[in-house]
Formats: sequence, structure tokens, C-alpha cells
Amino acid sequence: MNTLTRVDRLIVTRIERPTTRVCEIHLQAADGGELPAFAPGSNLQINAGGKWNAYSLTGLGVRPREYVISVLRQGTGSSWLHEHLGIGTSVEVAGPENAFAPDLRARRVLLVAGGIGVTPILSYARAARFWGWEAEAIYSHSAAEGAYADELRELTDGALIEVEHRDQLTAAMTDRFQNQPLGTSAYACGPEGMIDLFTSVAVAQGWPTQRLHSERFSAAELDPGDPFDFRVAGDDTLHHVPAGTSLLDRLIELGHDVPYMCRQGVCGRCLISVEGGAVTHRDFVLDERERAANDCMISCVSRGSGDGLEVVV
Repeated sequence: MNTLTRVDRLIVTRIERPTTRVCEIHLQAADGGELPAFAPGSNLQINAGGKWNAYSLTGLGVRPREYVISVLRQGTGSSWLHEHLGIGTSVEVAGPENAFAPDLRARRVLLVAGGIGVTPILSYARAARFWGWEAEAIYSHSAAEGAYADELRELTDGALIEVEHRDQLTAAMTDRFQNQPLGTSAYACGPEGMIDLFTSVAVAQGWPTQRLHSERFSAAELDPGDPFDFRVAGDDTLHHVPAGTSLLDRLIELGHDVPYMCRQGVCGRCLISVEGGAVTHRDFVLDERERAANDCMISCVSRGSGDGLEVVV
């Protein structure tokens, strides 16, 4: 667990099930008081039976008295939450944290959601309504899983396109990217393939990458990678990282307090500086310029390449 993140306990006050696979959980402080504010795109980490999972907050983050998350049942942690939480249950949480923050200069947003990736998009739509931003949305989901379509349609004043298939999504994004006023920022959350499509379609329509913001709620499983050695700046001790073990895990084992969140190379929390050696970058955070500079790396997935890796923690 990231020891740099504030940890607290919240109480489950309501549970709803918008679909058979999604559990909407409402959390409040024990005294019902105001909770820390958050920007759209923020997530809350929850101790799900000993496994810490991060879930996007769906509400408006202005003076909140509750946090709301929607959990798709798809793994050990999410299944534990579905099976063990009830009204009055106390859960350990950390955050909020944000790896999908808004560009506050934009006054118009194009929102793209894929499946359960709709959760941070809902928060963006609520922020748009509250702050007076113009907003429209594209929501890709199966017929049975469009849990929040009605709510998203209301928040965008009807400016919602729903699609089910990749070709429909491609067509919708192409059309909307072509017809946005100058200065619009686009935000997308969904599976890896959808985010890749979002980026490629936008770039093909001439959008600068600075106006594209995305969050992958999962990433493809990586191969174990090659073993490598490293040193921590200021210490000549050589440390080994075997195949299948991350640099992040080795640093934590050695007692270094490295912040982290996703462990999939999609959030950027575990970024560390590099002072020497080469890096095999395997993340979804750094751009080509940052990779070429060879002065930082995402320690949960990226690895040393050859000898001489020296990192700063």
C-alpha cells in the first residue's frame, strides 16, 4: 500500500445494482461530515479483503458528503466487494488520488466512455454541468451494460451518442472529432483497445495530443521481462531484479517509500528519476520525448536494459 496516501475508514450507507455485474457503493464518514474534495477523474483506493483496488469516483467533487464508486465484478477484489459489503460495513480507503485530471483551461469537453470506463466520465459530466462547460459524450457499451446512459444523457442535455460495436465507435469519434470547436479537450476512459482507437482517430483528424486525455482501466498483461541489476543514487550496492519482479517491488523490499497506485503502467504514480543506464520503457504514460530523454521511468512495469541502471528514490 502506498504509505504516502491518507488512509481512513468510511461506512457503506447505500448499495445499488444498476446491472447484474455492477455494484454501486455509497460511502460516508462515520459522523456524516464533509469529505475531502476531488477533481473529476479521481479515484478511491479500497481494501477489498486484503487487496487494494482503485475505483473511479462518479460524483461531483465539490464539498462532497459521500463518495460513490461503481464496481464491475471481474476479479478477486471486485468480487470480494460484491460479496462482503453491506449497509453499515466499515471499509478502509485511501485517497482520493487523480491520474486523469482535467485541463481547467478548456470550457468545452468531448467525453468518451467504454464499458465501466463510464465511471470517471460521469464525474466529468457532473463537473461540466456544475462549472458551465459545454459537453457531449460517446458511450460504448453492450446492450445489457449501459448502466448510466440515461444519467449521462441528462448531464449532457441529450448530447450523447451510444454505440455497441467498434465500427460504430470509430464512426462516432471521427464525426465528433471533426466537428469540435477550437479549444475543446477530449477525455476517454475504457479498455486498452478503445483508448488506442481514441488516440489514433483524434490524431488522424489533426488533434494535438495535448488536448487528448485518457485513462486505461486495464492494460494487457506484460511478459516477465529480462532480469537486470540497478543501483540507487548515492549507494554503490548492486541490486538484482529477477524476471517477473518489478523494480517497484524491489525498491519497496529495500525499504524505499515509492508511491504507487495501478501497478500496470497506466497512472504514472510510481515515476522515478534515472541518473544512468538504459531503460526498456513498457508504460502508457511517458511520451516519446520523455522516453528519449532517459531521465525517468515508470517503476512498476519498465525495466533496466543492460548494465549501469542508476535510479533516484
